[in-house]
Formats: sequence, C-alpha cells, structure tokens
Amino acid sequence: MLSDGTVRDEGGEHDRVIAGRALRALRVRLGLRQSDVAERSGVWPHYVSQIERGHRRVSWETIARLLRAMGVGPRDFAAEVEAQERTVRDD
Repeated sequence: MLSDGTVRDEGGEHDRVIAGRALRALRVRLGLRQSDVAERSGVWPHYVSQIERGHRRVSWETIARLLRAMGVGPRDFAAEVEAQERTVRDD
C-alpha cells in the first residue's frame, strides 16, 4: 500500500482485466464468438478466453492480431478501454 492509501498493481492485473473487458465488449458488439476471433487471428480459443478474463499477459502484437480479426482499429480499442475504465471507476 502506498502512503496515500492506494494499492500498487505490480503485476498489471488491473490493466489486463480492463484490456480483456474491452476486447470482449468489442467482440460481443460485433456479434462474434471467441472461436471466430481465434480462427481469424490464429490464436487458440482458450487463449482468447483467458485474455478476455484478464488471466493472461498479452503482447501488443497479439492484441493487434485480435483487433484485425474483429475488423476494428486501435482507436476503437482505446475508446473501449476508456469506457471500461469509466465503468470500473463508477462501480
């Protein structure tokens, strides 16, 4: 715990969860299944699931592959990350 009472997220778990939620929200909005995105991106479906749940660290290269598989760009992802951050703050 830091002196101001906040907890440091050394492992980046918060970032992984937010990124995963953003990817899932985009996928669901587009009406895609995890298996669709996995097949199009060359990533195992189980790995997509783990990424969306924030259970796996993921490279930017993999995120880019997933975004391309969904037909969305980095700006769409960034906007969704912001939306997910607001959701967490409002909870």
